[in-house]
This record gives sequence, C-alpha cells and structure tokens, in this order.
Amino acid sequence: FYGLMWETALRTGTLQRLRTPEDYRPGDRALQVRDKADKSRFGRELPLKEAARAILDAVCNKRGEGLIFGRHTTAVKRSGRRRSGPVPGRIRF
Repeated sequence: FYGLMWETALRTGTLQRLRTPEDYRPGDRALQVRDKADKSRFGRELPLKEAARAILDAVCNKRGEGLIFGRHTTAVKRSGRRRSGPVPGRIRF
C-alpha cells in the first residue's frame, strides 16, 4: 500500500477505492483511475513504473477481483509519549 502510494503519489482514499479488474489488471502498464475512485472525481490513466506494477501484480494475484487494498489506516501510533507534565527541554509558549 505505502509503496504504491510512494510510486504513484495517489491519495490514500483513492488507493483504498481501487478495484480489479476495473482499475487494474495484472500485467497492465497503466492504472485506470475511475472518476468514482478519485476524491476530486478526476478519472485518468496513470502510467506505472516497474516497481508500482510489481506491487499491484503481487496484491492482485493474491486477492482476485474486487478492492485491491481496501481500508488502511495512515495514523501514526504514538506509543511511549509522556501523558503528564511538561516534556524536558521543550519550550512552552
């Protein structure tokens, strides 16, 4: 998921709505982003680099038809963060 995001610069929501075979078929050289899949409803053909194609081929071959990725969280887990008192060395305004 994150590798394809890096390679294509597509939004998280767009990647979550991509479907096979509508948007991509294993072996294709381009990704067909449907209007419905894009936040701004801007459907387009997106040429893919070899790395992006390898990611999509691997995922599509495992999952078959339907959503390619589905829901993914992009939230950063903040474990170990101090809950009480000021952080040493941090200036408060």
